[in-house]
Amino acid sequence: MANLAIGNDMDLAGKAWPLLRQMRSEPPTPVNEPRRRAVFSASLEQAEQYFDAARVVGFETRPVLLFYGLSQMGRALAAASGRASGREWELSGHGIRVPGMAQAVASGRVSSLSLRDQGQGSFTQLAYMLRSCSLSTGADLTEVWNSIPESTAFPLGPMPRHHPLTIVEQSDPRPDWQGDWGGPLAVFVLGIPLGQIEDAENYSRRYPELWPNGEGWLPRAIGPSGEVVIERLRGHMRGSQSAPIGVDYLGRKLSLPVVGDNRGPLHPILSWWAVLFGLSMLARYEPAAWVKMIDVDQNREAVAVEHLLDSAAAVVPQLTVEAMRQISLTDAMWAEKRELLRLEAEVREERLSSLIRTKLGHFFQKTMGQSSGNTESFKDGEASAT
Repeated sequence: MANLAIGNDMDLAGKAWPLLRQMRSEPPTPVNEPRRRAVFSASLEQAEQYFDAARVVGFETRPVLLFYGLSQMGRALAAASGRASGREWELSGHGIRVPGMAQAVASGRVSSLSLRDQGQGSFTQLAYMLRSCSLSTGADLTEVWNSIPESTAFPLGPMPRHHPLTIVEQSDPRPDWQGDWGGPLAVFVLGIPLGQIEDAENYSRRYPELWPNGEGWLPRAIGPSGEVVIERLRGHMRGSQSAPIGVDYLGRKLSLPVVGDNRGPLHPILSWWAVLFGLSMLARYEPAAWVKMIDVDQNREAVAVEHLLDSAAAVVPQLTVEAMRQISLTDAMWAEKRELLRLEAEVREERLSSLIRTKLGHFFQKTMGQSSGNTESFKDGEASAT
């Protein structure tokens, strides 16, 4: 595969399409036979053209172009899948439907839509390849929409109770946790609504990434700025809770809420797929109703729609670059990667502890040196006085 040289903290904005184009000459390892490679390359080319076209049209047409661009990205991702053998990488049909479109048209609100997978087709095929839940029992569009990080500024419908949370790993600054060598490396969760912080454990039951094996956690305390401190990182990474916390999302570590009756969150690619599919169905088959839904003078949801469609054009290609690095792994390679992440977290804590010890050592040496010098000066002064 092409040497992408991308770290988790790299800003992909403006670089996603060149990186995807670079992959066409050096594709991921699973793209290992002529037909698979031809579909991989042609799908990425079509996706780029769809997205280029989406940038220059109005919101009346944009969701159609964005969805078909993402659909072609899905074909490229499937061709690169390390889990797809034989002809499994070939996608067929959308794999998702909008069972309540008439209700949305009657209400004039995008938020009235619901979504459900079809049990087969592209959406469910990609869910397997991306190691993600699907929408087998369905979910409201609003719930899927508000699980997308870019929706936070302009959520759809009433203020959502559950939205993406930010996860930060850093030294715990609270005095009651300071040990001989400073605070341990801890996990902080940012973004829990103030009214839910005191009951953070129950609130977080919709965030399985915070307790990977279904066992709850008790937040140790509230951080100095209202953050919830979950656990010492090493304690979380060992024992029953052995999976790394959160998902990497464009240089950030997030915990995404589950939607519907799922046990885990949708992969971000699938969340975008579901939302753009729903909007494209309205734009294609109910154009008169759709135009009213995006009228900012008449519809309070219109700005949220505009914001998400603007975001999709920039974010989805970046997410595809990240997904391409994940989907090409076989199950064995995926398990190995998870173990490496766990070990990496332990190394980070060891390095932090070592750094703290080193700094404290330098501090004590400097302090003792100054103390010794002061003692000698006092003795010299005492002798002179005598």
